[in-house]
Amino acid sequence: MYDIWFCPNYPLEAIRVSDKVVREGRDDWRIALAENIQECGLANPLIVLNHRGEGFEHRWLMTGTNRHWAVKHLRWETVPAIVTGECEFEPKEKVTWDTIQSYFKDGEVYQGTYGPRLRDVCLPENYEYPNG
Repeated sequence: MYDIWFCPNYPLEAIRVSDKVVREGRDDWRIALAENIQECGLANPLIVLNHRGEGFEHRWLMTGTNRHWAVKHLRWETVPAIVTGECEFEPKEKVTWDTIQSYFKDGEVYQGTYGPRLRDVCLPENYEYPNG
């Protein structure tokens, strides 16, 4: 099982983004997202995998590609992030499955579209989900 952290000031420059998930031709939509983030704040943190040598790239963006683009467009230097594995940046606080939903203001914890679900990456095989 991996530790899960919330880091309110994770450096954007430390996050690696796959070229495969960055879709071209969405700049108008992303600029509108950036304007919304500037006006209302960031509703959900980015999710970053930070597992060295375990089949995951170090500091890899798991979800939040459009939000990442938008906050870079706004020239933010740091961003709130949920980090699995190691988190070498401070401040940080340990997250549990009982508290993780409180960090997401407009939806459920990432369920997975292109890759593994956050729960599958972080929880042991014998973990029993509270709601099935």
